[in-house]
Amino acid sequence: MSPNPSTFNATSLELELHVWHVQVEQGLFFCLVVFGGLVLLPLVLLTFVFAKQGSRNSPLINFLAGLSIFSFGTVWLPLTGHLQTPVPPRNICLAQLGIAYPGFIIASVAAVMLVLQLLLTLPGSTRPIPGAVNVAIAASPVGSAVVYTIIQTSIAAKKADMLVLTRGHLACSFDEGSPLFFRKGPLVIPAIALVIAIVVSGYMWVRMRATLKRIGAWQW
Repeated sequence: MSPNPSTFNATSLELELHVWHVQVEQGLFFCLVVFGGLVLLPLVLLTFVFAKQGSRNSPLINFLAGLSIFSFGTVWLPLTGHLQTPVPPRNICLAQLGIAYPGFIIASVAAVMLVLQLLLTLPGSTRPIPGAVNVAIAASPVGSAVVYTIIQTSIAAKKADMLVLTRGHLACSFDEGSPLFFRKGPLVIPAIALVIAIVVSGYMWVRMRATLKRIGAWQW
């Protein structure tokens, strides 16, 4: 990856990567990501998928799978032997971002689907969730990531010379000068998902409080 002199100081970063506290930071971070995202999460995911009893919760499975994919993308630099490389190959950085961002989007949208599913199955619901809604809940996380990846690939193919890549202590990123979609897109989608989840959760809390007051089962 060719550094952009205005945004990337390879010499400075190379010195930082060899400072002891940065190496401790990297070691702790990647140990947590590998153990949590690439060991524990897949074990929990496999437990849900192959459970003999109980129904499989699609949003929860998507959420765990998204976090695992994101974790895999996050550790891409050490996996490819470029943890201490101040200027990793361009394709390595693009691959990392192409794995981590869709995983993050899958997990974010799946979290919203979990909240919506809970809303639709609250006590007092008179009808079961329609099959089409169940399909939409199950397919939305992966579908969102696929749409994002298609748009990202299309823009990258047309504006490859405008993609400015850099890296920090832990991972690559799109730097200033790259199209706004690349720099802010992966953050906007989770932000919208978070707002929706908070609003729906607040609505459910108000609804449950009103229900419990009405039946006298809980004193607030």
